[in-house]
Amino acid sequence: MPEKPEKSRINLENILKVEREERKKLVPLEHDFYGNIVQQIQSLEDEKRRINDQYSTKHAIIEDEQKTVKNAIESIIYKRTTKIINEARYNAEMSLHETSRQKEKQNLDSMTGEERIFYNRLLEVMTQWRSEIVNSIFKREKPVYHKPEVLQQGDKLPEILSAEKNDISKELPEKNDISKEPPEKNDISKELP
Repeated sequence: MPEKPEKSRINLENILKVEREERKKLVPLEHDFYGNIVQQIQSLEDEKRRINDQYSTKHAIIEDEQKTVKNAIESIIYKRTTKIINEARYNAEMSLHETSRQKEKQNLDSMTGEERIFYNRLLEVMTQWRSEIVNSIFKREKPVYHKPEVLQQGDKLPEILSAEKNDISKELPEKNDISKEPPEKNDISKELP
């Protein structure tokens, strides 16, 4: 039975180099890029397992290649994640101003399926948060931080302390308002040597 031809390996070093050069733009990747990486790593693992001598040069070469792949993919993920976060942040800001979506479309086309899910979740959270904050500031709405407890009929109302019990100002020492005192008393220059 003829051997199945091995799928060509993804050159992660080239992808990483281009990701570094393209500071703001996402470099287009195959839609199933991360799935292909999983297969590539599995292929290296399988190849390493078939080698009987753990101390052979071939075994060491494969281990080195595994480390290189791991480091490269971690760098690619870091760089792409940073770009996706910046893109989501930008588009969350622009959603408040209803501007053109052409830039968003270009970068979405460069994302893998997993990256689009990440981007959409980020965009949703950022847009919602910004909208809530902006509304609370400019429309004088108070943000809701917790769901109020709804009392059922027959529930006992919580005891409300009298104003006297809650008034801590009686416990504080009285402070003099120096703005109302005569100027000579407030003149600190007389205290200087």
